Amino acid sequence: MYASRLRASVAACTRVLGRAGKKKSKPGKAKADDAPKGTQSPIQDKLNGMYLKALEAPKRPRPAMDSEEAMRAEALAKEYTRRHWLRHNAISADMNLKITRRHEALAALPEELRAIALRIPEDPMLPEDYRVVTERPPIDGWHRARVSQAAQELADADEFFKSQAALDSGVATGREAGEVSTLFGEVNEMDEEIEKARRQKKAS
Repeated sequence: MYASRLRASVAACTRVLGRAGKKKSKPGKAKADDAPKGTQSPIQDKLNGMYLKALEAPKRPRPAMDSEEAMRAEALAKEYTRRHWLRHNAISADMNLKITRRHEALAALPEELRAIALRIPEDPMLPEDYRVVTERPPIDGWHRARVSQAAQELADADEFFKSQAALDSGVATGREAGEVSTLFGEVNEMDEEIEKARRQKKAS
């Protein structure tokens, strides 16, 4: 049915495009080229066939079976369909019941709490246990290890920036200030040694 409708629509579009491409001739000056021709060119027929072949699903060959096997297969198909519909109806009924209970709970709230409950966050965050769909099953504990490692790195970076801010503002502890002053002293000594070596080399 779908293929026949698609074939008819393709033919109709081709006819419309063919008519739109022709130029209207003035009355009384008809040419021999305006004589009715085929509906479309062989190239267009080939293209339409390619389109239809790409859109039509391949038909599966029916397996050869006797009357008893056919009756058993038909009974199995009917039972399969019936059980699937039972499961579908159960899932739909459960979902509708949850939605109904949710609406009833929202209607029972006070006006202020109802406004807060009905508010949709502008940028909702993903839940912590959100699982990304992958082609292969994830390794056990891999995601948790990555999260804990990233949290530790963030904590270390936060502590480092806090200590730097404390040093810049002049409120660092005595231990931090002593470590920084020792480091600066070592750097100054290295600079002095480098400058002394340059002078000796220049003098020689």
